[in-house]
Amino acid sequence: MDSSGLTRDQVEDLEAQFPVQQTYVNLSCFLSGLAFALVTHFVLVKASQSLIASDGIGGYHIPYQSYIWWFFPGFGALCLCFEITLQVWAIFVGRRVVNLYSEWDSRQPKKSRGDIVYYDARKVLRWFTLLIVLPVGIFSGLALNMHTTFGDDGIHEFGYAFAAPVFHSYSDVQDITLIRGKYDKHGKFFERPYFVVGFADGHSWIQSDWDDTASSVGGLKAVLTQKSHISIGDAITIQDMQHPTSGR
Repeated sequence: MDSSGLTRDQVEDLEAQFPVQQTYVNLSCFLSGLAFALVTHFVLVKASQSLIASDGIGGYHIPYQSYIWWFFPGFGALCLCFEITLQVWAIFVGRRVVNLYSEWDSRQPKKSRGDIVYYDARKVLRWFTLLIVLPVGIFSGLALNMHTTFGDDGIHEFGYAFAAPVFHSYSDVQDITLIRGKYDKHGKFFERPYFVVGFADGHSWIQSDWDDTASSVGGLKAVLTQKSHISIGDAITIQDMQHPTSGR
């Protein structure tokens, strides 16, 4: 009887089944990773929306770039899918069997850049979780409250790490320019409209740094026109602005 509490014959019988079970484990890893990514992305988005809605300032809200809510779910899905699968499997077959499978898997040859290597995948993924997923999760959490609110009194920018908002009165707005898009490195123009708002102190609020979706562009135009009483300029690209703002 070994450290798992099973006889040698029992261990050999289990290991004889592992090659077949490996296919199901791999499929389960994909499903558990997908579920983790979708659930955590949903939670992050809802948490961000809740914080934005509770900033205590009535007005038009512009959230931060939505793609950042995929970093933690993506890295987490890659690094945690194997562990999640094993933990769920242990509920049905017991931890001893799962630990034996993990040890067996570490002895199986794996391809890496055309070479055959041997490593403990569970241990490696646990280190990746600690060194990559955990920091990404912390950084994502610190960005949950990032947004800009165009209130009745002025513009409130909520930055990273729940910092105090930066405030600009509408009377400080010097110019508003609608940028039509940008050219890629091959000279092809991509239409992607967004606003650049310049203030008297040299600071600028650039919508493409936040959310520049078509729906937010239309809503923001109405707010800026109503609140600032400044005519909106027009430029093909940000480099074509008559008075580009140098401060940020």
